[in-house]
Amino acid sequence: MTKVIIKAARFGLALLLAFALSLPVVPALPAAAKAKETTIPIQLLGINDFHGNLDTVAKDPGGNPIGGADYLAANLNQATRAFMAAHPHATKNNSIRVENGDMVGASPAVSGLLQDEPTMKALQAMKFQVGTLGNHEFDEGLPEFKRILDGKKPAPKNKYASSDGVDIVGNYPQVKSQMDIVAANVVDRQTGKIPEGFKPYTIKTVKSSGHKIRVGFIGLITTRATTVILHSQIVNLDFLNETDTIVKYEKILRARGVHAIVVLDHTAAVSPGSPAGGSDGSVSGDAADVMRQVNQKDPNNSVDVFFAGHSHQFANGVIGSTRIIQALSFGRAFDDVQGELSTKTKDFVSAPDAAVKYNERSGIVPDPEVAHIVKDAEQRVAPLISSVIGYAKNPVYSRSGTGFDPETEVGDLVTDAQLFEANQEGKSVDFAITNNGGIRSDLITTPAADGRNAITWGAAQAVQPFGNFLQIVELSGRDLVTALNQQYDDSLYYLQIAGLSYQYAPSPDDPLYKYKVVGITTADGQPFDLNKTYRVVINDFLFGGGDGFSVFTKGHMVDTLNGLDTDVFVQYIKDQTAAGQVIDPQVTGRRVLVNSTDFLGN
Repeated sequence: MTKVIIKAARFGLALLLAFALSLPVVPALPAAAKAKETTIPIQLLGINDFHGNLDTVAKDPGGNPIGGADYLAANLNQATRAFMAAHPHATKNNSIRVENGDMVGASPAVSGLLQDEPTMKALQAMKFQVGTLGNHEFDEGLPEFKRILDGKKPAPKNKYASSDGVDIVGNYPQVKSQMDIVAANVVDRQTGKIPEGFKPYTIKTVKSSGHKIRVGFIGLITTRATTVILHSQIVNLDFLNETDTIVKYEKILRARGVHAIVVLDHTAAVSPGSPAGGSDGSVSGDAADVMRQVNQKDPNNSVDVFFAGHSHQFANGVIGSTRIIQALSFGRAFDDVQGELSTKTKDFVSAPDAAVKYNERSGIVPDPEVAHIVKDAEQRVAPLISSVIGYAKNPVYSRSGTGFDPETEVGDLVTDAQLFEANQEGKSVDFAITNNGGIRSDLITTPAADGRNAITWGAAQAVQPFGNFLQIVELSGRDLVTALNQQYDDSLYYLQIAGLSYQYAPSPDDPLYKYKVVGITTADGQPFDLNKTYRVVINDFLFGGGDGFSVFTKGHMVDTLNGLDTDVFVQYIKDQTAAGQVIDPQVTGRRVLVNSTDFLGN
């Protein structure tokens, strides 16, 4: 067009018009003859918060069995086959499998005792291509998680060995993962670089009928993770704002010609409904808030799918033109997202369709390769986890409270164990306090040959799987009141306690949701003194201010218990059994709601 204007100025408009009129007339092409815009189908199969549940079987609302890694593999394969049958021109690369964090950590013994290496091996067999970090990937530090990914041998200092002393972790056949781990908002505080060589995003290519389109995947973790990760594991790391990080990298991807963008963010989302009944299309939670903020900061963003996690809930809805989805936890369900990519715009034609589907077992043939991985892991840990350490009165004791009461049977048992064992060691401890999130399972017994309810090592480990250090810290009575009050700053996190009980009442500042402590009674009948220094057993997670209990960081550590939290819990059950006691924890009213305005510490 520039050249024509120059000619018009130089030779005159008349000459230009004469030249134009001398050209042959070309009729317009009919609509049918114009280049037809084509699309490429894509499928994204996702899971979140697996937590090493290789052989865990649960039930859906209808009572049907769900769960298990070998059945998950079979269901994913079936979903891929159905997609390929519906799109015969697509390649297998058009069905991409992603995981959204917490694949490892807080795991049952079948995976946890082997450093979750069987879980990562199973994910490799299932051909997961892209993953991100959840808070539990930090449980033993990112270097250890990276070691597992790289398939390298562990250092010779494993926590557990089989009953015959065999190093079950060191002897496990490690496998290198081919999965891309993307972690855009975790950076080294000094260098600003993403740790362990992880990348902020990765790009995959899908093809169909001679066309190909690149798809970008950005990985993140909720900034709330800083309150639920052991402080020592992240002391040198920063967790960047999720919204700003997404906007930064989706712009970089678009500048590279990538307009189909998927976010893997280990952050919470929830929708009304369930996998069985579907959703009404609405979605709320942190993931929804992040996407609204992304839309405000960059209205032209091209985030099409947002995989959520962390809250273990069902989510399936749309914010703007972005699909947000989350598939429960523990391998009970998976995401099946399907859409069409335009060969013209290189983007999704519209917000993709999606369903959260149960990991069904009925009528499904388990995948043999993954089944072998699970069976092998079960056999390696069996000598340890099947050993009987005690007996219980009832078959099951719950880790969950009733209604809004967070005191639980298992919570009382765990803290009683820590207080008892500390004093057995001569530590002279007053109280024991632990976080409810550190108690991961009901106490489930196994029927013994004589009809008793046997407690196995594995059942105890499932209750306390983290292997946290137990520390004895000195705290003032006033600090302990603050800790109890901090429970009601965020109703997601509560404390289980032993050695004291307390009374609490609605706060006049917010009587509907906030409460404050009005009285404390010690188990030995001594008056509670706000100014006295008490010795308290807490785990190293709480000592670092975990779950938002910042007051614990004021504690002065004076001693530690022998063994990790798992060891202490197991030893307590053994000690009780040796003393002829049958385990029978009861909710004893260690917190009581009253009507009062005489708050402690005012």
